[in-house]
Amino acid sequence: MKDEVYQRVIDTYQSGYSVKETAELCHVSSVKARRILITEGLWSSERSEEVRILMERGMKTEEIADALKLTVKAVEAYMPYQRGSYSDELKTQDADRSKQYRQRIQNATRNIMTGEKREVIRMEDSNAFQTMILKIDLANEDDTDGEIERVLYEYGQVYNGNTLSREIVVPDDMPLYALHYCILRAFGFLNEHLHSFTLPQETNEKMFSSVREWLKLCGVLYRSPCMKEDDYFWADDYEKGSFRKWQRSKYTGPYVRKTPGESYEECQNDMEEYLKDYPYIAIGEHKRERWSFPYGIPVEDLNDYDGNMKNIMKMEDCPFVIWNRLFERSCLELRECLTVSEIFHKDSGIDKLLYSYDFGDGWQFEITQLKSHEEVNAREKVICDAEDSCISTHRPVCVSHEGGYLVEDAGGIYGYIQFLRAIHPEEEYHAFMDGTVSYSDNGPYEDSTSSRMWAESLEWTDQPIIDKRLL
Repeated sequence: MKDEVYQRVIDTYQSGYSVKETAELCHVSSVKARRILITEGLWSSERSEEVRILMERGMKTEEIADALKLTVKAVEAYMPYQRGSYSDELKTQDADRSKQYRQRIQNATRNIMTGEKREVIRMEDSNAFQTMILKIDLANEDDTDGEIERVLYEYGQVYNGNTLSREIVVPDDMPLYALHYCILRAFGFLNEHLHSFTLPQETNEKMFSSVREWLKLCGVLYRSPCMKEDDYFWADDYEKGSFRKWQRSKYTGPYVRKTPGESYEECQNDMEEYLKDYPYIAIGEHKRERWSFPYGIPVEDLNDYDGNMKNIMKMEDCPFVIWNRLFERSCLELRECLTVSEIFHKDSGIDKLLYSYDFGDGWQFEITQLKSHEEVNAREKVICDAEDSCISTHRPVCVSHEGGYLVEDAGGIYGYIQFLRAIHPEEEYHAFMDGTVSYSDNGPYEDSTSSRMWAESLEWTDQPIIDKRLL
């Protein structure tokens, strides 16, 4: 059963109106109207066809963006919605998976905590740690016209720099799974979507140069891409009560150090089984006028393969870019039992960590270590007090922030900017009349009152953040 708005867009367009006119008549954004029509096969363009072909080849959104030299948001504007239920904000395939999130959580938690599947070991010595300071910045690389920086300065409480950031004193034995919850709380997210920790491309290239080398690091640095689905959600055991209190317990030590599905033995067994099932791969290349990309088809038995044998090779000898496309989850996701001190160890070769949240909205953060108090944007006494508190409570403490809270399901950084403009209509009107800014479409955020009420229903607030109380 299609949503009323969804069906109205279809009916309006089929009555002879253009996409733009359809969007205006149905009170939705042009992008949303176009994506509905693409989903139903009623509209296409050269760009949408390029995106469709690459999607059918199994490429991920980021890979399509790289191939077409577009931003991720630009690619998403030409992607069909997943068929099925439709709400006010249609979910992409990645985001839609989170609708079954809570059910998976209950199953995973029941299995793990009763010891039916794997052992979970908690660090016993809660005092065997020191502190370190992390800086977490919202990635903001596509602000070519300065509009994001302008809106964040005017309405987003970003007065220094050009993006939201947090500087946090953390226990150095904090694993990445706990840092995930810390980041969610620090920026106002509700843990409703998938996430991942990865390394910058240039760092990955230093770690390995072939599939064979990556296989040696699977279970050491990287997760197995064949992890059981429930193992991704073992820690998400919230049932009832204060969500904030539960969230805080997740980034407060002592921490779990052996997490389900991430041990070296489990990761190596996953890969051995996969290579046993698919010992060979057939390599091909999809060509277009302006670009081309390689793809691979796993082969179980050479006797059953009727293609060109010249394109056959052993699976572990195939290019990594093809290997990585064979799995639903990326082979570059880090093991989340790794601690921040292990990641940023002086001999690790890692100086930056990437965190992604909600693969549909595409929130991305860059995490670096501040190695001296001089690098921190806070007074010495504030830093020292935070370090003392971190040691005594085994919990991270925010010492400095830039920017307010983000909003769950806002549509990524661009949707968040539209939201901020929408809830400040008078200021935007005066800026437009003064010639300071040009007219900007606020997408689904057309009314200040309803937009604010929607955000507040997701626990968003524009009240100033008090650093020491943030976490």
